[in-house]
Amino acid sequence: DRPWLTLLWGDEGPGVAADSLERESITILPDLSTDVQINVYRGQHTYAGPGAFTLIMEDPNRNDGVLNVPSSVDVPFCITSQLIIHPQAGHNNSAQLLSPAMENACLGQPWEHNPAAFDPDGDLLTYALIPCAGYQCAPIEGYAYPDGVDPAGDVFVVEPTTGTINWDVPGVAGEYNIALQIREWRVVQGDTLLVGEVIRDMQIDVQVCPNRPPVLTVPLDTCARVGLPLNFEVTASDPDGDDISLEALGGLFTEVSPSANFTDAGNGTGTFNWIPGCSAVRRVLWQA
Repeated sequence: DRPWLTLLWGDEGPGVAADSLERESITILPDLSTDVQINVYRGQHTYAGPGAFTLIMEDPNRNDGVLNVPSSVDVPFCITSQLIIHPQAGHNNSAQLLSPAMENACLGQPWEHNPAAFDPDGDLLTYALIPCAGYQCAPIEGYAYPDGVDPAGDVFVVEPTTGTINWDVPGVAGEYNIALQIREWRVVQGDTLLVGEVIRDMQIDVQVCPNRPPVLTVPLDTCARVGLPLNFEVTASDPDGDDISLEALGGLFTEVSPSANFTDAGNGTGTFNWIPGCSAVRRVLWQA
């Protein structure tokens, strides 16, 4: 919870200090623990010309007791974004991660997370798990992916084109850190070029909880046409008989016009409605 952060823009010369960015705003996330909030820091920078630049933010400490980061309280937290200024590729925006990086899991139950990544330019996004970074953004020595902690063996993977992370199943309670790499690709003069990259470093808290996840039923992928309504129903059931609320995330709900709408009708039923406009036409799929 820092009032400022330091940022390297990626083009500093020898002896140039990192830029100091003041906190612009604080947002307390609803329905989560009171120690979770979003801090926004903003700065402006002009680059001299084309190139690939790695933006680096390093913070002194991680939480104590992270199971897959040795001596975690003494390990810095470091994340990067890659900005590629390419004359032929043209203007570019970074991928926006619309789902909060805050997740709890139950011991012995399947867990999944999707960052709800949206690319304003319609670039193709790919996803990969990478080691968390520490001092000077080098991979943390001794870091293990979450499925390397449980000697009994489990599976922790990411789907490379949708970004859904699946953990089947957590076998040891405690805190874990993971890093998800999201890359943007664009076809330029017949070649597929890397045009940007962001990394989400997030923590998963595996707890002993008597709960099983709900089962979600959604339609198959479909094709929508400009000006014609796309409507379908989503249903969910809970093996423990708990109440269910449904919520939809994705760029088509907040980043385009006309936007899509999702209504929670209660009793584990929701309805999706969208009449896409011409601005929604693009090469890659919309995800929600």
